[in-house]
Amino acid sequence: MGVTNARYYNAQYEAVSDEELMVNYSLGDTEAFDELYHRNKGTLYRYFLRQTRQTALAEEFTHEVWLRVINARNQYLPKARFTTYLYQIAHNCLIDHYRKLSTKQEVDCDEQVIDSMPANNGDPETVAGHDQVQRALIQLIQELPAEQREVFILKEEANLSIEEIANIVTENPETVKSRMRYAMQKLKAGMQEYLNR
Repeated sequence: MGVTNARYYNAQYEAVSDEELMVNYSLGDTEAFDELYHRNKGTLYRYFLRQTRQTALAEEFTHEVWLRVINARNQYLPKARFTTYLYQIAHNCLIDHYRKLSTKQEVDCDEQVIDSMPANNGDPETVAGHDQVQRALIQLIQELPAEQREVFILKEEANLSIEEIANIVTENPETVKSRMRYAMQKLKAGMQEYLNR
């Protein structure tokens, strides 16, 4: 289940929500699952990559989440947005993983995080500057405390609301807002030298 940048497109599902696709899949429409997978695979993979900083783990967890979605298709009820459902499963995968670890190991920022970001096709000087800013921002994100990093990624990468994130991480919305605010303050402070150029 590799993650590619190619955009899968099925015109029949253009106006169909993720929730409807999941319901259709639970009723046997495998093409609905294909569309659902292709809409969400990239952001889910990047969520795990930025949380674990390891390509192999990110791929393993992404695969595990989709297996859980497949296995639970007959129990799915569209009570919330599908992405909330998906990232609740993803969050639980991470929690399960960390519970199994006897000690948390620090790992270096994975270069693939940078590769997953959009390319800048400008002149060499602009590209070099853009790459430097990207690397700095990614490093700052990696240095955030885990709880702030997760909230930031769910908000900015998965485009979830504060209420949806609160539901996923089982905290009240005010705690999530606070974590997001602290994360943004740290990132802005760390990026100040680049913003002033």
